Amino acid sequence: MKDLDLPIALRRGRRCSSRIIIKSEERPAVSAAPRTPHGRKKGVRYSDTGPSVASSGLTPMVRRTCIATPKGRRLVDSIRSAGGSRLASSTTTQGSTQRADNQPACLDLRQTVDGRIERRMRRNGLRDMLYKIEQEKRRKEQSARAQIAMLEAEITARDAEIYELQNATAIVDTDRIWDLEQQIGELKDELATRRSLAKEDATQRYSWAKASNDALTEGLMDLARDGDHCGDTAVLQSQASTSTPSRARSPFLTPPSTSPPMPASPCSRGVSPTAASHADIQAHFLDSDTKRLEEEIASLRFKVHKLTTSLDSYNALGARISDALSNGPPEGARAEAFFPLEAIEDQVQLLLQTMSDRAAAVTHLTAAIGELGFPGSDAGEMISSLASGFRAARLELEYLTPGEITLPLASRGAEVLDLLLARLRAWARKAKEDEDSIDEYHAIEQSLRRQLDSRTSVTEELNGKIAEAYRMLDGKGNRIRELEVGNDRLKGAADGYVRDIAELEQPVERVESEHRESTGSRPRTPPSPSWRLRWRRAVAQTAELRDEIDSGQ
Repeated sequence: MKDLDLPIALRRGRRCSSRIIIKSEERPAVSAAPRTPHGRKKGVRYSDTGPSVASSGLTPMVRRTCIATPKGRRLVDSIRSAGGSRLASSTTTQGSTQRADNQPACLDLRQTVDGRIERRMRRNGLRDMLYKIEQEKRRKEQSARAQIAMLEAEITARDAEIYELQNATAIVDTDRIWDLEQQIGELKDELATRRSLAKEDATQRYSWAKASNDALTEGLMDLARDGDHCGDTAVLQSQASTSTPSRARSPFLTPPSTSPPMPASPCSRGVSPTAASHADIQAHFLDSDTKRLEEEIASLRFKVHKLTTSLDSYNALGARISDALSNGPPEGARAEAFFPLEAIEDQVQLLLQTMSDRAAAVTHLTAAIGELGFPGSDAGEMISSLASGFRAARLELEYLTPGEITLPLASRGAEVLDLLLARLRAWARKAKEDEDSIDEYHAIEQSLRRQLDSRTSVTEELNGKIAEAYRMLDGKGNRIRELEVGNDRLKGAADGYVRDIAELEQPVERVESEHRESTGSRPRTPPSPSWRLRWRRAVAQTAELRDEIDSGQ
């Protein structure tokens, strides 16, 4: 019990083996001297021997009945055991010297086991919490994916519904457009037929050679017949004039298009029955068509009534004249009455001749105006388009040269034409001058290009020469560097020779001094010329090296 106050890490020793070391705890008879934790021996501190089996090394091997507690009460048991161990450690005094041999020492072991159980429970709780979080995350992802798939399916269904509605709308609009265009074509054909009939009636000519001044009755009857014919022509012209504006004033009203525009108008389709899809539209326009036709019929009846009244008056006049001619005037009044009738007939023939000439002149003028190429169905429309063309030309000139033209915008066509011709002449002259200047500039450009080519060739030759000079300079530089290296070597050799000569001078002087000393005691012998020859040879080599160095510099 000496180490109960110490922490678990200090009470327990290292485990060096994965197997359980079983050792019975032997209690000394007397209390041992206090020792440091590092001085105790390694070993387990329990006397309950467990089965000798392999262990994982994480927990000591104990009996399984010691830790077989419920999972939910492990934390409570660990707290209680920790409290009990602390209480036992506080009540136990240092004077207790020995335990009973049959009482297991499990207090410290239980603390260790409970601490590890608590840590394992914490790890398991953390693992369970992470698992629950992962499951919740997966469940949310699955629900989000299911919702996304449902929304995509709904979007696909809506797109399909929109596509079907667009196709249905396009089909309905196409059929309605075909029917309306077919009706417009029929109305245009009918209008063209009526206009052609009116033109044929208006262009009829009279054979004035058959007219006889003697047959007054036949002339008057022809006049009445011509009046009837003119009345029919007027009726046709009135029908054409009343039908066209009424159609122009009351066009077919169509609702706004809800389908995409078609690539081309399907006017080339054949006659097709009325589609059932727009029967309500036809029923809607039935009242307006009926009203329009009733108005046309009323106007035509009014004009027919007027023409009938005029024809009746002409017939009454012809009848009166015929009666007067058939009954015969009195003898005295016959000559007086014949002259006015003959004058009237001549005047009527003159008027008809003038009208025929004027009609021919108008036809010729219309043909001449049509040859000019301006759009229009008659001469009036062509002249209007001509005037609008002159006005557009004047506005275009104002846009091209703003503020330069003094001619007013409401000027006549002749003045605009003169202005256009003057501008065209000025622009043609300016264009000619510009072309001449362009040709001159082109010639200058060609000359400059030739000069540039010559300068480029000369520059290329100079660049070649410069490159060759640079190569020569590089070669000479390399040669100079080599000579400098040789010069440095020669200088080093000369310095070595000078150093050798200086070193040789010392032994020479020593030999000479020794020789002088020896000559004083011995007879004089001729000196050996070997060292002198070597010295002279070295001096000569040094002079040659200096000459080479000077010549190299």
